[in-house]
Amino acid sequence: MKHLIIGNSGFVGKHLEKYLETKYKKKNVFGFASKFLDLTKKEKFKKIDKFIKKDTTIYFLAFNKNQKKSSLKDYEINHKIITNFLNYIENKKLKKLLFFSTQSIYGEDTNNKNITENTLPDPTSFYGIAKYNCERLVEKIFILKKTPFMIVRTPRIYGPGDDPNNYGPSLFTQKFKDKESIVLWGDGSEKRNYLYISDVVKIIDLLIIKNFSGFINICSNENRSFKYLIDTLNKITKSKIHIISKSRSRQQVDQIMNNHFLKKIIGNYPFISIKKGLRNLIK
Repeated sequence: MKHLIIGNSGFVGKHLEKYLETKYKKKNVFGFASKFLDLTKKEKFKKIDKFIKKDTTIYFLAFNKNQKKSSLKDYEINHKIITNFLNYIENKKLKKLLFFSTQSIYGEDTNNKNITENTLPDPTSFYGIAKYNCERLVEKIFILKKTPFMIVRTPRIYGPGDDPNNYGPSLFTQKFKDKESIVLWGDGSEKRNYLYISDVVKIIDLLIIKNFSGFINICSNENRSFKYLIDTLNKITKSKIHIISKSRSRQQVDQIMNNHFLKKIIGNYPFISIKKGLRNLIK
């Protein structure tokens, strides 16, 4: 099987490419980044013609990831990227497609402690709306193509190489390293799922060999609050970071994903705990 990663320069793309090269040999893994493959231009897709075979699995991670300050223009760019890709791939044969989506399609401000694959999407940002729109287009085209596809939705992913400005494990750990204050909105008790990067790529590999098409949440059953992350880092580093408390600008919500369906597909998986993940980041 050949592996083609579209969007290999991002945080997840880099780790996925390295993992697949180690397991399946470098000669069977190919990656493209926007620097070499401008997905907003239809004619550029010719560059990957020779990699599209009936034994090729495509991992589609390319996306304009301006989540916090996304605009209608960002949405339009992402829509153009996915429609160009689907127009290109519509009549080509390949083994399978994995499209990388996000928990954001369920809604950034939605309070839900049991988010399953059947939870109704309610995206509230241009980023989340774009991801959900892309999901539906991928589903429609690949059902028509009668080609297996998988759409994976993940919570916040962290680990070596992540943007240290991402609020949560990565930003908090960087603040501890730099001995800088952490801004905590409200009391920090809202709960979230977090996923260590090595778990992401291993689970993707486990999923890709399964005879399964559709949507799936990649997440552990461990959910933690922002306050827990800070308290854990205090214990690991045997120090105490300074907290700047600020009033919340919007309603506090818990967002907890359910991994029951994931277990059904791949069985029990030994996720890296938040405590161990934070310890790895500190090192």
